[in-house]
Amino acid sequence: MVRIEIYSASGQLVRTLELGLQSRGQYVNREKSAYWDGRNEFGESAASGSYLYMLKAGDVISTRKMVVVK
Repeated sequence: MVRIEIYSASGQLVRTLELGLQSRGQYVNREKSAYWDGRNEFGESAASGSYLYMLKAGDVISTRKMVVVK
């Protein structure tokens, strides 16, 4: 089960992407990879700035930084 949580720089949860059961491998094209449309849980456009995303897949948890520029 794969889940991605996106947080603002202040630590507030912006969006959760539930990707469900995924097999191991590399997902490099948009059809199979995770894609965030830049909107929050209410469908509002997120502001430009720094965000953190946490990828949870089984026992693996990985956190990375990303920058949204509009």
